[in-house]
Amino acid sequence: MPQQTTVELPDEVSAEMDHLDLTVEGPNGSVTRRLWYPDVSVSVEEDAVSIEVEETDAKTNATVGTFESHVRNMIHGVIEGWEYQMEVFYSHFPMQVSVDGDHVVIENFLGEKAPRMTPIHGDTEVQVDGEEITL
Repeated sequence: MPQQTTVELPDEVSAEMDHLDLTVEGPNGSVTRRLWYPDVSVSVEEDAVSIEVEETDAKTNATVGTFESHVRNMIHGVIEGWEYQMEVFYSHFPMQVSVDGDHVVIENFLGEKAPRMTPIHGDTEVQVDGEEITL
């Protein structure tokens, strides 16, 4: 028995399907995600993203729900964006976190002598205020 779920697109958001990749564009940019699972098809209609499945079972139904959540999160991301608050915790070795150009530098991680560096991807903004990190 076929099942179909649709996610409505707000006026300021557009979506495009390219083979298996869904691209959602909005005021804050665009997000592309590959949505593929056997027997599950994703298509873009005029103002909605449609997720269809031919035969339903527990795993396929779970995948449809997951895809629906992915699409809703993509829409939220291109309209409002995401912000994460993190805090640095340590018990014995005091760590220091800083931003150096397009890298986040973590010094004295578990007492290591060499600093750890991780790249900042895309348009992500990182702010460090003492032990609080905002992404």
